[in-house]
Amino acid sequence: MPFRNRKLDSQFFVRVLKDEVSQEEKEFFDNWLDESDENKEEFSNFILLWDNLGKAPIPILPNKQKQWEKISLFIKENSEKQKSFPILSEQKTSSYLEDEAAIVKAGRYGWIRYAAAIVIIALSISIYFNINHPTSKPFLTENNKQSNLLSLVTRNGEQLSINLSDGSIIELNSDSKLIYPENFNDDKREVELIGEGYFKIKHDPSKPFMVKCGDAITRVTGTEFNIKYRKNDIKVVVSEGKVETFKKNEQNKVKISKGDMAFFTEDGIFRVEKNISLKHHLAWRENILSFQHLKLVDAMEEIRRAFNVEVIFKSEESKNKIITGEFSTQSISQILNVLKLALDINIKKEKNTIIIN
Repeated sequence: MPFRNRKLDSQFFVRVLKDEVSQEEKEFFDNWLDESDENKEEFSNFILLWDNLGKAPIPILPNKQKQWEKISLFIKENSEKQKSFPILSEQKTSSYLEDEAAIVKAGRYGWIRYAAAIVIIALSISIYFNINHPTSKPFLTENNKQSNLLSLVTRNGEQLSINLSDGSIIELNSDSKLIYPENFNDDKREVELIGEGYFKIKHDPSKPFMVKCGDAITRVTGTEFNIKYRKNDIKVVVSEGKVETFKKNEQNKVKISKGDMAFFTEDGIFRVEKNISLKHHLAWRENILSFQHLKLVDAMEEIRRAFNVEVIFKSEESKNKIITGEFSTQSISQILNVLKLALDINIKKEKNTIIIN
């Protein structure tokens, strides 16, 4: 076997996690992993290190030589214009006068560094928006001309934010819908949410802000909080200030503060959990999937929304396996490889479908 004497270094492990190995290399790695518990422990330690270092792919930077050639050409074409630029202000300080040659040099080339910095900043902005913002546009439809209601909908793999007429900001997670008025009336501010959203509400004690999720209503005067409402299950997490949550008939009211979570129980009433992990519940805002002792079937539901894929379980036993961890939403291949190794299951991706045996 051509890979018999190959050293399994960190670069090879990275290629395994990224699913960039050949079939022959994959078979060699699987055999190596099964040889001993020490090998399994070595690779598990590497996965932990890889996870801590961060798995988000680094954007490929432009060719430095080509970019410098463009900058040099720009300098040459504008050399005559540059002569008219003021090198320094007329009021030179004594420190400038100590080294006139250094001043002239800085005047000639300092602006070049400035131009190069602009290029780098522009590239950084372009990279940021391409990575962190969806290319698709939100679509707003008028639901009711009389009440002038609008809808903001996010598809799978898409996150959007909107500024409301009162200055409040709402961020929508994937596969979510927000129904809101174009302009709030004089005495109340009301919206309806299906899915998940993060609310930054402008303070106005005279006009409470209310979010309707099925039979539940969350009321605030101005604060920040997250609501997740899927399959009749609701969780309200407060990151700033205070929130009041209740059913439509205003029975069983609960008031929660920063670090608290209100949620429905099986008996249909609200309960409160104190000192929850805000990092875990708000991870989606950082493009991270955070799972805490979660069944694989539920974790795959979040992965389905984040990556816009279909998930097929061919093994009922696999659905109930428990997963805990954080995963960047930059690469689905890395997530699937970690799940495969951590849970000892077979996962394969065929086009837009994930099959779990």
